[in-house]
Amino acid sequence: GKGYFVVKGGGKEGHKGGSQLGAKGWGKGWGKNVQVHGDNSQMVYVANLPFKAEWQEVKDHFKSVGTVEFVKVLTQDGTEYGQSKGIACVRFTTAAEADQAVAQLNGSEMSGRNITVDKWSSSGAPQPGAAPASV
Repeated sequence: GKGYFVVKGGGKEGHKGGSQLGAKGWGKGWGKNVQVHGDNSQMVYVANLPFKAEWQEVKDHFKSVGTVEFVKVLTQDGTEYGQSKGIACVRFTTAAEADQAVAQLNGSEMSGRNITVDKWSSSGAPQPGAAPASV
């Protein structure tokens, strides 16, 4: 069922603050400790994704540089099935893999679009200048 998507205001998406990422609505004890989502140094911000891209495609694209632990594609309404914003968060097992992803995959092509890959900042928002003006 959808029981674990009980989130008011899309708080688990972490639109502005990464500390909210996964903080609520995951069930099974997740969210009690936000650190389950890894250190910010292990995470990268991905923009300009094809709107049809799903988490599995994003994971497949990024696994060439390291072990992908977690992918979250952000949606307009905050649900798994909503319209994609063309933005994702990808977490690797190490900070070195995240650095490698930025170095090798920023500007790479995915389904005909050149994606932007940048480090996830400590606030959880993309680094200044990394986000398209429409976000």
